[in-house]
Formats: sequence, C-alpha cells, structure tokens
Amino acid sequence: MDGVPRRAPPTHRCSARDGPEDLADARTELAWALDAFDTIQKLLGPERAIGYEDAVAYFKVHVAEKRTWGFARLFMDRKTPSVSVPLAAEQVAGLASGHDVTSGPLGWSTITLDNASQVGELAEMFRASYAAVRKAKGKEQ
Repeated sequence: MDGVPRRAPPTHRCSARDGPEDLADARTELAWALDAFDTIQKLLGPERAIGYEDAVAYFKVHVAEKRTWGFARLFMDRKTPSVSVPLAAEQVAGLASGHDVTSGPLGWSTITLDNASQVGELAEMFRASYAAVRKAKGKEQ
C-alpha cells in the first residue's frame, strides 16, 4: 500500500491524457484533503456529523446529509494551504490561533496556514462555522 486512503478517486482532476505524475499529484492532494477532513471530524466529535465533496477548485466540508450546507472549504493543494469559512473575518480572527485571516466574497473568510497539518489548530473556528451554518439553515446545534 502507498499510504493513500482508498476512497473515491479524483477523477475530475485527471484524464486519460494526463501523465503518471499528474495522477500522483492528484492522489497526494486528495490524501491531504482527506487527512484534513478526518482531523475536522475528530475535532467536531460524533455529535456533529459531517460529510465532504471533492470539488474541482476546493474540498468542501458540509453538514452530513446536507451537501449545500458547507461550513468549510479546504485548499490543501496550493503552495500556501488555506481554509475558508462562512464567518466574518473579525469573528474568525479570534478563533484562528494566530494565523492570518482575510475577508473574502459573500462573507467568507480565509485562514492561511503554513502547512496542511495545522488544520488541527482551528477546532474552535470549525465548531463556530458548523454552528453558524446550522443556525442560518434553521437547525441550531
């Protein structure tokens, strides 16, 4: 085994015309995103069920069974990994464990990380984002 989790392959990022290095890069990117998802799942605990969707531009983390209720977007495949959440930058700044926070479009804020393993430092931010999405959709938790 090469250490890559065996889940849905990243078919949208590779095609038959791509070389082996493209497929290897896509598998690595997916592995980083799945590791981050597993970390977020542990941080939120069993009382906050979550799911994911591997989109072309980012890896979306959402409330379980509610694919449109995204509460985090992971950009782990970039030179500078980042996480975006649908919270105001002022709120996120206090929850970002000292990481840089910028305001994005439509009320989303982006937290810049030094590496993908720092996702685990953002527990309070993920909890706040999860709660905000559930509250906005009418189901507080």
